[in-house]
Amino acid sequence: MSAVAFDPRVPDLRAPAQVVSWLATGEPEGPMPEAEALAEAGAVRDGALHPALEAIREITGAPLFRLTLERGNRIGHGWFAAGRVVLAHPVDDGLARLTSFSAAFLLDALARLNDVGPRPRVEPAVRIGLEPGALARALAERSPLPAGIADPDAAAAFAGLIGGLREHWCVTVAWDPADGALGGRRLEVIDTNGGYWLVIPDDPTVELWPTTPTRVYRALCDLFPTSAEVRTWQTT
Repeated sequence: MSAVAFDPRVPDLRAPAQVVSWLATGEPEGPMPEAEALAEAGAVRDGALHPALEAIREITGAPLFRLTLERGNRIGHGWFAAGRVVLAHPVDDGLARLTSFSAAFLLDALARLNDVGPRPRVEPAVRIGLEPGALARALAERSPLPAGIADPDAAAAFAGLIGGLREHWCVTVAWDPADGALGGRRLEVIDTNGGYWLVIPDDPTVELWPTTPTRVYRALCDLFPTSAEVRTWQTT
C-alpha cells in the first residue's frame, strides 16, 4: 500500500509527516521525499505538483495569518489567505494530513480537531492559581501533587481536574500586526470529564478558570484578527 493517499477534489493528502511538511512549506530543501509514492497517488505529474497542491503552497507562502495547533504532544499548523485555509496536522500511524478549504469552515474544523462538545459544568466553580511549571508537571505526570496548591478547595478542584483529564490543547493565531495592534492571540484549554478550564496567564503564575463549551467555542471565534489588526490587509 502506498504511503500517500491524495484526493484532489478537496484537496486532501495523507502522507508521512516529512512529506506533508515539504509540501506545505517547501522545506526541507533538496529532493522531493516519497517522489514515487506521490506520483502513484496522483499528487505529482511529470515531476510537477498537482495544481491543487501548488495552490496550497501559494497560501502557505504568503498567509495573512498563521495558526499553531497543539494537542497534547501533537503539533499542527495552519495558514489563511485569499479566503481559504490550509491545515497540516498529525493523524494516526505516524502520518500527517494536508488539506485546504474555505475559511468559512475554519471554526468548525478547529472545534472538531479539538473535540469541542458537551461537557458538564465544573462544580464548584473554583479558580485555581499556580506556577506554569507546576501545571506542566502535573499534566505530564497526571498527578495533582506537583502543583502544591495550599488552598483546600482549589486543591480538591485541581485533583478532580487531573483525575478526569481528557486533553490539554492550545490554538495560537499570529500575524504581521498593523501599527498599535497585537500580533496574535492564544487560547489554551484543559478538557476534562468534569468540564472545561481556560488557562489564563497571570505573570508570573497562571490561573485556571472553569468554563463551558459555548464559551470555548466563542473564544475560538475571538482568536481571528480583524482587517484593522493585520498590516498586510491594510496594504492590499
